[in-house]
Amino acid sequence: KKGTIIVYSVDLSQPARAVRSLVGLCGKSDEVQVEKIDFFAMEHKKPAFLAINPAGQVPALKVVGGLCTCGDPCTCKNCECGDFTLYESHAIAEYLTKTWGVYENWWGATICEQAKVTSYLQWHPNLRKAASLQFFTYIMPNMNPDFDAKDLLVQGQKDLDAALTFMEANFFKEDPNHIVGKTLTFADLQAYSETKANSEFGFFDHSTYPKVTAWLKNMDSNEKLSKYYDTLRGFAA
Repeated sequence: KKGTIIVYSVDLSQPARAVRSLVGLCGKSDEVQVEKIDFFAMEHKKPAFLAINPAGQVPALKVVGGLCTCGDPCTCKNCECGDFTLYESHAIAEYLTKTWGVYENWWGATICEQAKVTSYLQWHPNLRKAASLQFFTYIMPNMNPDFDAKDLLVQGQKDLDAALTFMEANFFKEDPNHIVGKTLTFADLQAYSETKANSEFGFFDHSTYPKVTAWLKNMDSNEKLSKYYDTLRGFAA
């Protein structure tokens, strides 16, 4: 169906979960088709998916018939249009919020607020790299019993300590309940997705990072957000 928005996701992917939660919190779940990719079957590395995201990673997005020959998003009904594809969670979130007219709700109303959210999102790979190393060195032995994660876990803990120490010192300046600014932004959704995974698996000591801990507790209290973490909780149990 022309105009159908498809988000490709893996249940245990932190960036994909951030995008799915954004879709839900925007009240757009009924307008977005979520296509689950079988990570353990390496479906994300097969030609069909690589045609959507050559990097072989989730999330990825496709809008069926969503791109006019002029190169702009399609707003007409009868033309022949190609599919619009996109990857990288920040880009997908920005595209969706702008498409739905709610960009300012998730990036801020002013140029300065938007710049701060973007600044965090550009720093975010520092947290993601550290948190992912911890997370995947836990699940990799389930995929390969011969995989030795000891050294990686030690390095991952050092990197995670450094990232969380940086967060503690440089974010939560305006509001202890938010990474930047005074309202929930996509920066919070991205950071929460990473830290929540490590929290569920017991990968870091909350008490060492009081600001991060307080923020995480506040995010945990968001009932609308909680359902997107059911699969993660089940896997960690």
